[in-house]
Amino acid sequence: MLLLKLILSSSRWVVDGLISRFGVDLSRIRFLSPSEDTDELFYAEATCTVKKDNTFSFQGDRYETPIDLRGKKIELRYERSRQGTVVVYDKGRRLGLARLPDAVANGLARRK
Repeated sequence: MLLLKLILSSSRWVVDGLISRFGVDLSRIRFLSPSEDTDELFYAEATCTVKKDNTFSFQGDRYETPIDLRGKKIELRYERSRQGTVVVYDKGRRLGLARLPDAVANGLARRK
């Protein structure tokens, strides 16, 4: 019982210390400006290789890259909680959103 009281009192001191520290630094804190890319800072990351047909597999789905990246390793950023939004990066540069392939359009495309 004494140990539990000691733990609870010390954790309260830590919380109070953090809150007062936040208050001291409040004038120096800068907030990010709202933009569509701000959320991507907190996305999870993965790496994969683009296939010869300019697609890649990720979490059981196949996606197309926004530009021609055949044979390259790319970085992906995605939300863990929601499936669907996959952002493609190459060497730290944002290239755009990956999209699911359009089977009808690909079937009608003329081959050389």
